Amino acid sequence: MDKDYLVFIEFEYTIDTGKCKVLNTNLKTKIIDDFFGEWVTDQIGRGADKNPAAIKDTYRIKIACDLADDTFYTESDTGNKGLTTGIVQHVWSKKLWEESINDRHIVSNKGS
Repeated sequence: MDKDYLVFIEFEYTIDTGKCKVLNTNLKTKIIDDFFGEWVTDQIGRGADKNPAAIKDTYRIKIACDLADDTFYTESDTGNKGLTTGIVQHVWSKKLWEESINDRHIVSNKGS
């Protein structure tokens, strides 16, 4: 996932507190909401993941998109794609990323 034409967001989500902490991104703040929405839509119909979910307090997820062909790539430590999708959908629907972005000012001027 280290290609120059990938846009990405990497975050941690803590189950107990329901908090999201954006660790790194090259997305402009104004498109993060749409980025999460497109990723969630892309996951529909992918089928069940029978792998057991990792039981942790905090999960780390990185979502990237190749702008050359609009392909999403996902890395996570959840152990299960359904859990990953559920966390991302929750973070997106509640806009949990906003506070972290506003607090840290980590978004670069690169990316879409």
